[in-house]
Amino acid sequence: MDIEHRQFAERALNHIFVGCQLDGVKFGLGPGAFLIRFEQYVNHSPEQLWLNIESRWAVFPKGTQLFPVSEAEMVELSEEEKYQLIFELRREKVNAVTLGTQSPHLHIEFESGKNALCKWAP
Repeated sequence: MDIEHRQFAERALNHIFVGCQLDGVKFGLGPGAFLIRFEQYVNHSPEQLWLNIESRWAVFPKGTQLFPVSEAEMVELSEEEKYQLIFELRREKVNAVTLGTQSPHLHIEFESGKNALCKWAP
């Protein structure tokens, strides 16, 4: 992804996600796939956003500086571990969304300082 496209995508993602709260989860079609619902409780459109996750992902504590650069470096989580992480992030507001520079990664920073990192397929 070239720099202009990445910057445009980050602006768009921040416009729709910042201020939203993680508010729910829905089982996906296949094993390991699920959807996370974000809700916008102020007068903002769209009111609901769904994030479909089918790849490896993780939540990192506040202050984490180094993140994995490939999906192979990410730990494979059990279904129970994934739902526990989502449960711990419930009702947290999104502060910022960024995309990684190598093989796009979606970074979602929450008010608590925790960061969710999703690996996008190339």
